[in-house]
Formats: sequence, structure tokens, C-alpha cells
Amino acid sequence: MSGSQQSSGKTLVLAEASGGMVCGDGGLCSGHGKCNAELARCECETTFSGEVCERQNCPGFETGQECAGHGLCEMGQCQCAPGWGMAPSTLMATPKPQSCLDKICPAGCGMHGQCVDGTCVCQQGWQGPNCKDPQCPNDCAGHGQCVFQSVHSPGQCICNFGWGGAGCQRIAMYTQLKKCPNDCSGNGLCMDGMCACNVGSKGPDCSDALCPEGMTGPKCDTPRCPSDCHGRGLCMNGMCACWASYAGKDCRLPVACQESCLSVCETPGQEERCNSCIGTCESSAPRSNSVFGAPALGSYSPFEDLQSTF
Repeated sequence: MSGSQQSSGKTLVLAEASGGMVCGDGGLCSGHGKCNAELARCECETTFSGEVCERQNCPGFETGQECAGHGLCEMGQCQCAPGWGMAPSTLMATPKPQSCLDKICPAGCGMHGQCVDGTCVCQQGWQGPNCKDPQCPNDCAGHGQCVFQSVHSPGQCICNFGWGGAGCQRIAMYTQLKKCPNDCSGNGLCMDGMCACNVGSKGPDCSDALCPEGMTGPKCDTPRCPSDCHGRGLCMNGMCACWASYAGKDCRLPVACQESCLSVCETPGQEERCNSCIGTCESSAPRSNSVFGAPALGSYSPFEDLQSTF
């Protein structure tokens, strides 16, 4: 007896009572087919094969290439080789058994990429095999570091000192601006060599305090004189010491006009009347008595006219 005859003898059992041959153990064909007693052969279901339908097939069996040639079939399940599987679009459309038909991205592309033909195509601002690394313009031109500002934000450049721009590609503007004296003393902003002082500070370097009304001095502890003595005297602890030709508490009055205008000019709220009085007084005073040297009214000197033409 040949080897093939011995093998079939093991799988086929004579059943004289039924008048034919029985397939497999009890004629059940492993529960995955029907027994054709006349031919002594199991007629297996589509997904099973073997003499007694003992082997479960994987997708692609019909074409003669299980698992599309990219995996191993184990108990009817494809175990795909790395880089092969089923595209997410195929799985989401209609759930199907694994067939190892498509190229896939083994590590996945996360929230910021899409797998195309086995390779992750990343969104702008992301890179790497799984689209989880930051990507910056021109790699920050070698003048900065490409980092994430937050978990799901794209890559952004943190530029080194002296460089600016989205990709750290240009020299920073602040390195080209003029410096301010004393860096504005910490009391203001430097704008191309000029200090813009904070409220309460003044001066070219913002080092002077802006005194409240009525006070002056570096520490704002000296009383201020009325109208700063109009520049016609010295301020001594809030009191004006007027030059010899002027009088009044703010040195506004010429001495020649003191008698006629003092009462008006010392009265609060009479600024216009005071100025008018002083103007009238000065225009009518003779040269010898006038601070401004105007000629006396009614006097005419032809020689002065000739001098003015030279």
C-alpha cells in the first residue's frame, strides 16, 4: 500500500451500514463543510480548506495569495509584515478582516499628519516620522531654537539675542536703535535715543521727579515761586527777590508801573486788566523811565529814524 493510500485510510472510514464512505471523524468535515459520501470528499466552506476542512483561510486565498503576500496566515487571521495593513479609510468605511493589502505608517501620524502610501505627510509646523516634532522656517536660520509654545501648537522660533523675525532670519531692530542716556533711569521707554518717561518722571533721562503743583527741586521739597518770577528775579523759598527794575510778588511789574498797576495785578482773576495796564504804562513812559526804552508820547526824533535805516 502506498503512502497516499495510507493517509486517506486515516481520514476516511468505511461505514458499511450507510452503504458508502464517511469523510473525516464522524463525517463532519471538522464542522466547516459537507461530506460527499459518493466521492469520499469534504466540500468545504469558502474560508476553509484541507482534506477535512481543518484549515481556515485568510483574505486573498481566492486569488492564490493569502494576506496579499505581505503577511502570515494564522488561524484565519493575517499577521502583517511591518509597514503593511489596512488604510484607516478602508477600516472606517466598512469593517473588514485584515488583509495586509495597504502600505501603512507603523508609528501612526497622530493629530498633525496623514499617512499617504506608507509615509506621514505632516501639517505645516510639524515634522518627523510620526509628525510629532516641531518644524520652523529654515530651522530658525541657525540663530534660534525651534520649540513648541504649547502642546498642540506648531513649531515656533525662539531667537538668540540680536536676531528677530519668524525664522530668526534678520538682525533684531532693537540692536540698531540709538541708546538713551542712563537707559532712561528705569523710569521710561527708550525710543531711538529719546526717553518717553513714565508718569511722575521727567528730564532727558527720566531721572527728575515731576513735582506736584507749587513744589520744585530735585526732590520736590522746595516751594515754587509764582510764575517762576517771570525770569526777572531769584526764587528764595517760594518768594521772589526781583531785579532792581521790577516789582510785585511775581516780578511782573516794571518799577515805573508799580504805583498805577499794583492793585490790579495783585487781584486774582485780573490777568487781562493787569497786562493791559502794564502795556499802557510802558507805552506812555519816557525812555529814561521805561524798561523797554520806548520814546515818550508826543516826542519825535528824525535822527532815530535815520539810524533805523542803516
